Amino acid sequence: MPFICTPMIEGGFIQFQKRSLFGKGSALPFQSWETSLSEKDLSAFRLLRDLIAEAEAFQKDDGILIPTESLLLLPDVHLQRLGVPPLAGLSVELSMRGRVDSSDSLLRIEWQDSGSRTINPDFKGPFLKVGREWHRLSFRLYELKEAALHFNQTTGKPFRERLPIWEKVQSVLSEHLGQQIRADNYLRAVRIYQAGALTLDIKETLDGPDFFPCSSTERTRS
Repeated sequence: MPFICTPMIEGGFIQFQKRSLFGKGSALPFQSWETSLSEKDLSAFRLLRDLIAEAEAFQKDDGILIPTESLLLLPDVHLQRLGVPPLAGLSVELSMRGRVDSSDSLLRIEWQDSGSRTINPDFKGPFLKVGREWHRLSFRLYELKEAALHFNQTTGKPFRERLPIWEKVQSVLSEHLGQQIRADNYLRAVRIYQAGALTLDIKETLDGPDFFPCSSTERTRS
């Protein structure tokens, strides 16, 4: 795979490395990619060129920076071609300390790996590192993480100032739970699973919890 993706806070930094006879790779400037790529990799180059034309990616040094939202909404097949780290198999649990409408309420965020072990990932933008390997979050799970962190950053402020941030948390949670959390309620623990190429939503029903798979991408690009 000639493309490599370096995780960055702003998104994914895509480079094209050409291998020498001695196995060492060197990054080529974007202007020379088209003439250096094999036929099977040209579709990925054309995708990058289209993203740049639509202002959804930008040239930076000897590569292309794809901002987080543009990156996470690309179909998995394109992400694989660009060398973007795969989805992480994990879950996140959200619970509220205190009442939602109080100034000191705080969202607890607990991450667990696929073996249900609590982990403390090293996050960089939409990417996370557990051990030595980089993985990524789905767009919806990344959006939820950012909304929860933003809400916690407003702890101590009057609720009228926190309300717009809480409404963002509500909006993201409603996509997962199918119902809104009112501002005068306590938020019970909610666990959301991300497995493979799908995000699994857990919802309470009369017959107990059900799992609902949803695609990790919400739009496609031809």
